[in-house]
Amino acid sequence: MARQHTAPGVTMATLARLAGVSKSTVSRALAHDPRVNERTRRRIESLAADLRFLPNAAARALAHGRTHVLGLVIPFAPRRASDPFYLEFLGGVADRATRAGYSLLLTVSETAASTPAGAGTPASSHVPQDPPGPKALPGQPQPDEALRNWDQ
Repeated sequence: MARQHTAPGVTMATLARLAGVSKSTVSRALAHDPRVNERTRRRIESLAADLRFLPNAAARALAHGRTHVLGLVIPFAPRRASDPFYLEFLGGVADRATRAGYSLLLTVSETAASTPAGAGTPASSHVPQDPPGPKALPGQPQPDEALRNWDQ
């Protein structure tokens, strides 16, 4: 089933105006906060469903301090994109990430040897070298913690 998108112009402020409540009440109702009256929560949820409202992912990430995005860096190689091992590996990672509620951000690292002459130094050469292995952004769950939670 294709994912439905929020109708254009429908925001929490729109829901609040139509429901006759504050944006904070809409936010709390959609988060099932016990401070919101059950009748009010049902009215807001019904209105949100009717208008096909979906919370803004960027706003949620800012509010909760979590992006639910996993970054994966693979080394550059000319035929890597057609290598069956990497395609299977990436498909598996993407599938597990999706099932765990994460998006996958994929990038390819380049070395100085793969940079054309005169193109400058690759950005990766300015990043301090860390030990190999998965990394997490500050304030995010560490990769081993996130991976342990995937099967739960």
